[in-house]
Amino acid sequence: NSNAVAQKYQEYIDPSKLRVVYQSVSVPQDISAERDPIERNTGIRCAIVGALQEGKNQKEAILAIGELVHAGINAELFIVGDGNPKYRDYLQKLVLENELDRYVKFIGYAENPLPFVRGADIVLMCSRNEAFGRVTVEAMKMGKPVIGARSGGTAELIRDGFNGFLYTPGDYKELAHKIKYLHEHPDAVRDMGYNGLQWATERFNQERYGKEMLSILQQ
Repeated sequence: NSNAVAQKYQEYIDPSKLRVVYQSVSVPQDISAERDPIERNTGIRCAIVGALQEGKNQKEAILAIGELVHAGINAELFIVGDGNPKYRDYLQKLVLENELDRYVKFIGYAENPLPFVRGADIVLMCSRNEAFGRVTVEAMKMGKPVIGARSGGTAELIRDGFNGFLYTPGDYKELAHKIKYLHEHPDAVRDMGYNGLQWATERFNQERYGKEMLSILQQ
């Protein structure tokens, strides 16, 4: 489902037998009608969605928000998901140590996380080994710019400066800088969100997925 996965499997499977077909991703049409689950403030709101585990790297999102808050920028982060209890405790301790409990909120598991995506200004994808990135595509289909780590499948979905930004994995200060740029340029948030919506709608749909799968089966 991505070139990143194909490259990994090339160690075990003849590359001539591998084909990459991006999966179809759909977003309910009525999602915009749902009430915002979190009361808005006047700052920049970020959301990161995924299981709480080290590989998803919520740590970098927290540290980036810390950079912004300590620089006087009103930034919020909503962490949607649950998972490894030890990692969750580590993240919560990190929030307290950096005095970010007013700015970082742990939502926990959400059966439908899309209202939190809709309520965000920016969606973050900090995972370093994302095989594909369904959340990234869902965010784009909801008109949200995505800032993601330049690695794995994420680097195939985000066109830097077009539908979001890429940052160097491990460099939370660069991540903070990209968030700050969008905070200061709301027109860029709007334009990237629009670009992402158009691009993802055209690229990740059932018709395209079906045609590509059929072409492989007919070979």
